[in-house]
Amino acid sequence: MNSTFDLKRFGKLIKAETLINKSTIVKLLLGLLLILLIVYYLPTLFGGARSIEEKEYFFTTIEQYNSYQILYVFVLLVPFFLYYNLYDKVKNVRYAMLPTSQLEKVISAVIQTSIISSALLMLVLALFLLIVYLTDFTSLELSFLSILDIEKFFETFFAVIQVQSFLFLGIFWFKNNKILKMILTAIAIITLLTVIGYIIANNQYIAEWLYEFFKKCYNSDVNDVLKFLYDHSKTILAILFPLLPWTAAFWKFKRTQI
Repeated sequence: MNSTFDLKRFGKLIKAETLINKSTIVKLLLGLLLILLIVYYLPTLFGGARSIEEKEYFFTTIEQYNSYQILYVFVLLVPFFLYYNLYDKVKNVRYAMLPTSQLEKVISAVIQTSIISSALLMLVLALFLLIVYLTDFTSLELSFLSILDIEKFFETFFAVIQVQSFLFLGIFWFKNNKILKMILTAIAIITLLTVIGYIIANNQYIAEWLYEFFKKCYNSDVNDVLKFLYDHSKTILAILFPLLPWTAAFWKFKRTQI
């Protein structure tokens, strides 16, 4: 049996970890549904019934409505709820004692956070929209498929998963005071990037040099690789993130004693 990755053992791990996370995931799903219902119905209770125009406005601008933003926040924070106690010898003893490799545990954690939990949260959003439609839109002749921009939704959703991968990395990287350390790290990175951007923007020589450098690289026949990277930068970034944070999480997890 392969000590690094075994498909049968990995399947058992997914099942066992799903059972371990079951209560947390159920609380997440119920919490999302409750918040969505409160956000939508509470103003109605205090402000009276919505007009037909207001109801139509709700559905025709659904991608800008709070329900999407609330869903994204829940998806983003899934790693905190499932793995915040990752290195706690008492609270996470069942997880630490699972007879699997570090690679299997990290891949399973990725599946738990970015696929299983995220898919269930999307189903809760769909359930919420169905409840709203059945209770408040039965008189309207509206089609979900005609008004929802599915492509834009999944594009934004994947962007959220990309950001989630960095939170996933933070959970696996820091043993204690995770939230504080992640906030300080984010502040440090943002500050560094801001300072670098400010220096470049306010230094005409550097700005012109960078402009000419990338212009020459793109127009030069010898720099086909750079031209390819430039033309496909969006796709390349989509591949690197979240793969790089997940890989870094595995590297750290492999070297950290629980």
